[in-house]
Amino acid sequence: MTMDLKMAQFNEGDVQTSIRRVVNSFNATIYSLANEPSLGMYRIQEHISVAVPRVVGQKQALEIVNKQVEGACFDIEYDTRAMCDMKKSIKTFESVKDNLRRAIETKEKMDEAAALHRSIQSPQGKVSEVQPQITNVEQQKARMQPPSTDLSLKLKAFS
Repeated sequence: MTMDLKMAQFNEGDVQTSIRRVVNSFNATIYSLANEPSLGMYRIQEHISVAVPRVVGQKQALEIVNKQVEGACFDIEYDTRAMCDMKKSIKTFESVKDNLRRAIETKEKMDEAAALHRSIQSPQGKVSEVQPQITNVEQQKARMQPPSTDLSLKLKAFS
């Protein structure tokens, strides 16, 4: 029996040591679990303090670029409308150009006719009744011919 008591005492010491180890481990685990949310929140706060200023800077840069893009889009829309309006007005400008060309040709013919009248004067100083005849064929030919360089220079003088 003495051995049984020694074994019981030995076993009791080992049991107490084992119990202390288990209790200490259990306490450490409970302590760790109890502080885990605050540690997690600290890590989140640390991440936010680093990441937020960078994100705010990127947001401000994005707003600046967005304003520039909006301005460019407005300019493009305005220019597109202006180009469409210019395309629509080409016919009008061509009509004005044709009318100016015809007016210049008519003026030149009138000047030629006036010169011819001046050259054919009667002895009494009176102008005779000779007038150049312009036929429909000559008028059609004049309309179909491209403007001469003199005509182009005269058209530039009007602009």
